[in-house]
Amino acid sequence: MSVCESIHALTFKGKRGLVLLDKIRAIDKQHLVKRLGKASESTLSAILAGLREVFED
Repeated sequence: MSVCESIHALTFKGKRGLVLLDKIRAIDKQHLVKRLGKASESTLSAILAGLREVFED
């Protein structure tokens, strides 16, 4: 997976952010306090495809 494929930009409630797939293993579930909303279907599909590649290793 290239660096570009492991970074996904998204906008949520008017704020821009990034999903860094190579850091997803570092997230502790206790730090996820509340659900704020949902990503678009196209963003979600791209992130899930990237996660499949990350966890194949």
